[in-house]
Amino acid sequence: MNFLRKPAAALTRSARQLWSGVSGLVKPDGASYELVPYSFAGLEILMPKDHRLGIYQTLHPLYDRFLPHLAKYLPAGSIVVDVGANVGDTLAAMYVSNTSLAVVCIEPDDEFFSILRTNAGRITSQDELVSITLIKSLVGASVTNVTLKGAGGTKKAVQAPGTSGIQSETIDDLLEIPPGKMLALLKSDVDGYDYDVINSAHNVIDSARPLLFFECQLDHAFQKTAYERLISELPTRGYDSFTVFDNFGEVVMRTNDAAAVIQLFNYVWRQNAGRASRTVYYYDILVGEQKHDGLICSCIADYVSINMPVSTREA
Repeated sequence: MNFLRKPAAALTRSARQLWSGVSGLVKPDGASYELVPYSFAGLEILMPKDHRLGIYQTLHPLYDRFLPHLAKYLPAGSIVVDVGANVGDTLAAMYVSNTSLAVVCIEPDDEFFSILRTNAGRITSQDELVSITLIKSLVGASVTNVTLKGAGGTKKAVQAPGTSGIQSETIDDLLEIPPGKMLALLKSDVDGYDYDVINSAHNVIDSARPLLFFECQLDHAFQKTAYERLISELPTRGYDSFTVFDNFGEVVMRTNDAAAVIQLFNYVWRQNAGRASRTVYYYDILVGEQKHDGLICSCIADYVSINMPVSTREA
């Protein structure tokens, strides 16, 4: 399935077989690092040994569990765009929930992309019908010329000196949804700059009208301002259904009031400033429009019910 304006990484037969016998990969600087297996309902992928996903999911059972749950409700054959695909953990988790999805994974980091390609190859080696497209790109509308720094399975964009950094591309420039195909979900997880990813997709969003799911991490005042602007603007474009999750994966609230979402930003901002006790670190937000109401209601009701302690469920 081709919905790209530019060539992307094709999963050839050799790429599909990359995973066989792999115990490590090579960093661009030549240093090797260890990969370990991680299983999603029987589908085993490889992750860097220092990746924190396993620890977080052990400590917080709902951490990163919503998107695989949501995948079950997305129409067969529909498209999911995963910006900030990391090593393919979200790809794998969503695949085991809905094998019919066509997933576009976008990741700018050299290390993560090489592992992502290996893990995508694992999936395509056992399912020749699956549609996975890989794009190595930094996505953004205004955030550009950056380096990527971090550890533990996550990296953040840091402004680079001069013009030496990675240059960004917009979703509108990268993607073109073909006639008759449905873009069901645009997901972004890029640690503090997800507002810029969404802002880079104006044309795609306005034409395809997908669900939006993005992280809101407020490390700096300019990020808080940008997220508040985005949340305030979305209802003017028809996107007025907000479901807010805390960073542990729990549903905080559903609302049609953008101002209520901004109040939650203020709540975590006071914690970031040391003026309140720490309870949460950031939010994930699912945003839809009226046509999505039925899907969202069913999906969230089931998610909450499935994960509610047995002693508190209604008989």
